[in-house]
Amino acid sequence: MALANVTVTKAQGGLGFPSTNQDMISGLVIYDAALPSGIANGDVRTFYSVADAEAANIKGNYSGATSGTGVITSTAVGSVGDRVVVALVNGTISITICDYFVTSADTTPTLLAASLAGVINQGKSGITATSVAGAITFVIPKKYGAFFNTLSTTKIITGTATFAADTAISGGVTDNNKQYHYQISEFFRMNPNGTLWLKWSTSTAYTFTEVSDLQNTAVGVIRQCGVITDRGTVYTASHVTALQSIYNSLKAIDMPMEMIFAPEWSTATVATVTDLSTFGGSDVMMVALCDIGGLGGFTATVTAKSIPALGATLGTISLANVASSIADVGQFNVSNGIELESVGIFNLININTLSVSALTTLENKRYTFLRKFIGRTGSYFNDDNTAVDPTTDYSKIRLNRTIDKAVRNVKAVMLPFLNSKVFVNSNGTLKSDLIDSYKASCENPLNRMQSNKEISDYQVSIDPNQNVISTSTINIVIRIIPVGAAKFINVTIGFTTKL
Repeated sequence: MALANVTVTKAQGGLGFPSTNQDMISGLVIYDAALPSGIANGDVRTFYSVADAEAANIKGNYSGATSGTGVITSTAVGSVGDRVVVALVNGTISITICDYFVTSADTTPTLLAASLAGVINQGKSGITATSVAGAITFVIPKKYGAFFNTLSTTKIITGTATFAADTAISGGVTDNNKQYHYQISEFFRMNPNGTLWLKWSTSTAYTFTEVSDLQNTAVGVIRQCGVITDRGTVYTASHVTALQSIYNSLKAIDMPMEMIFAPEWSTATVATVTDLSTFGGSDVMMVALCDIGGLGGFTATVTAKSIPALGATLGTISLANVASSIADVGQFNVSNGIELESVGIFNLININTLSVSALTTLENKRYTFLRKFIGRTGSYFNDDNTAVDPTTDYSKIRLNRTIDKAVRNVKAVMLPFLNSKVFVNSNGTLKSDLIDSYKASCENPLNRMQSNKEISDYQVSIDPNQNVISTSTINIVIRIIPVGAAKFINVTIGFTTKL
């Protein structure tokens, strides 16, 4: 038998502190037949950093690419002082790989080719070269993949040096994973403390059941989910409808999450894209923004695919307080000075080429894009619109995240009352202490949301005259005043002779 003693145990839960905030937990569903090595169709992974994604073979080092090669053959050296400029040109990408003046040492095509190869190797293009008997074999960096395949170099020769027809570039293979590494790295750039659940699917049915599967696997913790369809699959209204249907089915089982959709935009223009206000997708955001001058723009160019800035958008949403607009200029600049500094819409359409009228049209069609402001550096969202009529209560991602959080929190505190005893007064009305208990339980999470500046105010009402004995139902009405956003600020300024 133990010695007599007094034991004091610390209790847990008396202060009612909120559980760990899950607002930043996000999902990403990728539809692509080309799987990274080590990832099988339907696999689910959880990432807490870019390094986690790289460990899963979603890498950014172009390890899945193959360099293209070509051959330039010198046939005559010309004269001392002749200038030979060799470039690779494809669309908007032009690379000068060699700019050389013939010297007295270049007495044969073999020697000239060796000199040119040396200059190529010393250049900043990343292209390497070797020469044998006048033939220069050059190797293009992996990052270009298949971009230059079938092309020959462009030469500008001042003088009489000559070259045979090139052996066209071949063998380049594009790294398909780079575009997804980009999206994941952008997510963590915007929210380094975020959590990202990933599911990869090879399906082309686009019923988006995989999105629902991901949330079920995550046991409902995901709050917003990015969806990328295979590049080349242009979106239709059915995609938005299907995603909204997935949201509705998840909400019915208490696991709602907002859908952030990034389809293929290769053929899209402001004039031709559908007006989303007629789609009824109150929980679907359409990401129309893209990078122009950074890695996103480069990747879109060399892959010949649109690369919407889904990762940055999803990361910003996960970072934001549920009531905050991601268009808050004071909080959310998504440019780091390089990436998303020069921005566009759809497939590399630079916003600087678009009129205010065109951008207003895009806004009214309910798309999400980035804009610039004179006198302020950075790039900023236009709004957080969803694919629904703007007059509905749930036409913004922030409103949806707010109400979903309130629903989850209130349900969590009310579940212990389910099937509990309900005592009534002699006239059948609910006892006041019962009403007070229900109201206090509902008010606790709403108080926390108000304290966290996620709602402006709220009211909980319970009618004491409801007939619970006959219906076994208690009706509670909660009205919430959301947090507004100063989308328009009007300032009048002028001169005066006195104040």
